[in-house]
Amino acid sequence: MASHTTIAWAQRSWNPLKGCSMARGSELGGCERCYACRLAATRLGGPGQPYEGLARVTRSGPRWTGEVRFVPEHLEDPLKWQAPSRIFTASMSDPHHEHVPWEWLDQIAAVIQLSHWHEHLLLTKRAERLREYWAHPETEARVHGAMAQLVLRSSRAAMASRTYRQQPYRFPPANLWLGVSVEDPATAERRIPDLLATNAAVKWVSYEPALASVNFHRVADGRGYTFDALSRKGGIAFREGVGLDWVVVGGESGPGARAMKAGWAKDVIDQCRDAGVPVFMKQAGTLLAREWGCRDRKGEDVTEFPEAFRVREYPETGRSREEC
Repeated sequence: MASHTTIAWAQRSWNPLKGCSMARGSELGGCERCYACRLAATRLGGPGQPYEGLARVTRSGPRWTGEVRFVPEHLEDPLKWQAPSRIFTASMSDPHHEHVPWEWLDQIAAVIQLSHWHEHLLLTKRAERLREYWAHPETEARVHGAMAQLVLRSSRAAMASRTYRQQPYRFPPANLWLGVSVEDPATAERRIPDLLATNAAVKWVSYEPALASVNFHRVADGRGYTFDALSRKGGIAFREGVGLDWVVVGGESGPGARAMKAGWAKDVIDQCRDAGVPVFMKQAGTLLAREWGCRDRKGEDVTEFPEAFRVREYPETGRSREEC
């Protein structure tokens, strides 16, 4: 598959994993009409195709089989791409799926660290596994071990490691954006606290498909505490200063799309603007687009990125991320 993507907030996609299944709590929500599942089942799942055996068309629509595969032949792809890019990582899977062992994640994280000139955006509905992996005290050492093994067997990785050593050190990597997907208040309250418990350089939320109104200022975790996820005023369950760095908003598209109300999108955009958090209006969705009189976008684009990361310079290219 081609690495370039039509997703509005990324330039490339990278799939060292493929395959998935419906996530707990999203069986009738965000997973019900998954675009990746539909693509895998209808276009890429036939005999000899790359997603054969991973998705199929059923009476209820396209469905994943639940099998997840590691794709080692694509592991080093980001190291081949010289132009700094914003990469949607594991766009045809869930990188924190319960069938993904930590060994696979260690290798993916090693490539993310070595390809420091890119920005890698990970998105999951398994927030508890995201927190378990990235907040685990042994993860950093395991990823360093995976990097060392990769450098030993790959000349491309060895070359990348020379410029990597010149970068300011951070773990999780500074070029990693960790995100969770939410579609309603229940998924927001279940997933956002786990995301905020990580030390990711950029913590973001994909509110897509938006299926109900969400107030990101008041999200409760499983212990009943509340915090202001947008204004970075930490509640008693989290460190002071912890908050979301970016929010993507989008309605549902494709066959049988459910409508996103215009007020939901406007409300979240207003919440983000009030809190000074960048917001990206990805798409209005099929039904709301008709209401707004445009193809699949709001008339006035709202396409903001975290400012601190948009203009970062890279010494090996001399280019800024805005030039990608």
